[in-house]
Amino acid sequence: MRNLNRKKKLFQFIFFFLDALLLWISFNLSHYLWIKSIHSQWALIPEMAVIWGVFFMTGFLVSAHDLWSREWQVSIAERFMVSVIPGILISISVTFILPARYEGGLLGRGPFLSGLLIFSGLGYLSRKLIFHFFYHQNSGYRILFISSLKAADDFFSDLQKIPQRIKMTLLYDPAIKKSNRENREMLQKAEACHIVEKAESWNTLSDYQDRNFTAVVLGLNTVFPQDIVERLMAMRMRGEAIYDITEFYEMMFQKIPVFHIREGWFILSRGFNILHEPFRIKIKRAFDIFLSVSMLVFTFPLWILAAIAIKMESPGPVFFSQERTGINDRPFVLHKFRSMRKDAEKDGAKWASVNDARVTRIGKIIRATRIDELPQLWNVLKGDMSFIGPRPERPVFIRDLEKQIPYYNLRHLVKPGITGWAQVMYPYGASVEDAKQKLEYDLYYIKNFSFILDMNIVLKTIRIVLFGKGR
Repeated sequence: MRNLNRKKKLFQFIFFFLDALLLWISFNLSHYLWIKSIHSQWALIPEMAVIWGVFFMTGFLVSAHDLWSREWQVSIAERFMVSVIPGILISISVTFILPARYEGGLLGRGPFLSGLLIFSGLGYLSRKLIFHFFYHQNSGYRILFISSLKAADDFFSDLQKIPQRIKMTLLYDPAIKKSNRENREMLQKAEACHIVEKAESWNTLSDYQDRNFTAVVLGLNTVFPQDIVERLMAMRMRGEAIYDITEFYEMMFQKIPVFHIREGWFILSRGFNILHEPFRIKIKRAFDIFLSVSMLVFTFPLWILAAIAIKMESPGPVFFSQERTGINDRPFVLHKFRSMRKDAEKDGAKWASVNDARVTRIGKIIRATRIDELPQLWNVLKGDMSFIGPRPERPVFIRDLEKQIPYYNLRHLVKPGITGWAQVMYPYGASVEDAKQKLEYDLYYIKNFSFILDMNIVLKTIRIVLFGKGR
């Protein structure tokens, strides 16, 4: 893992300076195409510095420089295009704020804006080529996983969602009964898994001690005999990266696996600062008030249009109000634009789902563009919700989910949010398994809260609105 981290930093370093070089080339090429000269290119240094600075910040937040990004559903080229848009918009604004600097001559708006478009194209193509070369030339992760078969079975399902090339050697307890049907099926599943090179008893650990694994991962609640512990100690002393499965999940998938943790993990684990630092809570509240007031003002025309469209299509109220569970299990009334038929729940509460037949035509549009969420800004302003946090759920569903998913009630330690880590990292879901997956992302957010993470979520939310992914 340490070698991989070095490679990550090296590639990020290369990307940062490659973008600066491409920006310089793009403006030179643009000016040459327009006026057949590049002798006054130095005059554009202030603009290029600002553009590159904005792109650097947005690119960092959306992983535009990270070949190993954990956002598997979003390509590196797509992340680049999202990160470069703010720089282009700011640059276009500058040309109109300072028209004297860009009217005619070598700094005309035409050469300037076409330089931005050339930069976008070159940056996109360079990432496609680099990612293609890296993906086919790099061996990726090699993991030695020492665990019970049940933990391994859960681990496989997540690893197989990753497009990077991963190979794993599974070492399991030699005392398991292969005659047991469940164990036999899990072994067969492991051996058939395309990411598993070999599945063997952990008595063979000595055969793997000198291998150069990216990481050694240990399943929790597994009792190892003394000789295995000594071999693992020797590997650790030689500098091998050894993780327990919870730590590896948090680092690799940016979520906390609820079925692999116990109460003791919460006692000893670092983080969860948002729960006991009043200053952070006050700053987050100030951010919520500022953002909700700003968005209420700027989106007011959309409220009018949405209300008219809803009333024209179907009978019923414009707004949909429903009880949800907030911080510390306190109930509150959540408001949204109505996107379903008036009688959508005449037969009782149901999970919302993709292509839900109860959703109206206008409802599909306002859901896809997130306009239906705008009334929740009032909930944020009142203090029922935060702009960022776990998705607020209905009490009728929570009662069942708490019985089936361990630690589900912990998501109520913070205010629910209009958007959140689970919403931007996991697609639309309507089942207990989906609720479990979203809880794992919510726990990661609560444990690792920071304002950088909040800004990351805001930018990812903007990307989801633009590209129509997630929920």
